[in-house]
Amino acid sequence: MCCRSMRIFMLVFLTLISFLLNRAYPQLPVISWYFINVNIFAFLLFSIDKYHAITHKKRVPEAGLYYFSFIGGVMGALFAMILWRHKLAKSLFLWIQLGIVCLWACIIMYVLIYFDTITTTIKGLFS
Repeated sequence: MCCRSMRIFMLVFLTLISFLLNRAYPQLPVISWYFINVNIFAFLLFSIDKYHAITHKKRVPEAGLYYFSFIGGVMGALFAMILWRHKLAKSLFLWIQLGIVCLWACIIMYVLIYFDTITTTIKGLFS
């Protein structure tokens, strides 16, 4: 992921793929497909970065790794970090990833606690 425009393109692409998968398999909502796609992509991105680190090729910038963790791929990123033991020696990187994990934990907890209120509000907006 070389630049911001490529990251935004991948975000739009993953979202589009999520809508297409939802159309083909409507049993899962679009948001579920999105999180599946972005976590798989984050896992692959961290794996590619690890491979490039071993073979001394051009690496994926840390901003790209943070970005795909931040937009929802935090579980795929953590799984790749643990599986490949990648970026575990860099304390700043780990602290930022921990912050992203905490942010997503708070978001998920908020949605679970206020799920009824959120769904009522959304239904009210579209009716």
